[in-house]
Amino acid sequence: MSVYTDADWAGCKVTRKSTSGGCAMLGSHAITSWSKSQSLVALSSGESELYALVKATAEGLGMQSLLKDLGVKVQGHVWADASAALGIINRKGLGRLRHIDTSYLWVQDVAASRAVAFRKVLGSDNPADLFTKYLDWNVIGKHCQAIKCIFTEGRATSAPAVVKIEEEYVGRVMALCQAAVRAIESEQDW
Repeated sequence: MSVYTDADWAGCKVTRKSTSGGCAMLGSHAITSWSKSQSLVALSSGESELYALVKATAEGLGMQSLLKDLGVKVQGHVWADASAALGIINRKGLGRLRHIDTSYLWVQDVAASRAVAFRKVLGSDNPADLFTKYLDWNVIGKHCQAIKCIFTEGRATSAPAVVKIEEEYVGRVMALCQAAVRAIESEQDW
């Protein structure tokens, strides 16, 4: 099981909040994905990436627990492109950092217990970019191919059919709308 994560630091121009995004894969199958504004304003890109890693770790542990309940034991891997966040996770305590919310440091215990393995992925190869940033079509295609997401033409056979509305019905609705507009313009009850 692999969970890919990324963050877009201070991406919101109004709130300056970051966006966490990621996807969880079981083998070559994308099981879930997310894109969510972070609840805190991160003061650095490393902090923003740490919060995204915490979210991905929680998703990975949840998937491991579900699969264990179903009788399937898997090793979880969390993949990130942020060296700073991976460094914070692989040490104990805050070190010289003072602005990080300590409630997020539970992930250090997860790393120490090896319940989930944390790995580095190149930013250009991280499919979690799909959920955090604006990308050009070539990059979108590359990441979609990595998570086995394909685009097809036309409508799915299970999609509801488009029903054509009779012209007479449309004419009656248009006449009612025009009568309402005339009544409003002349301030009369209709």
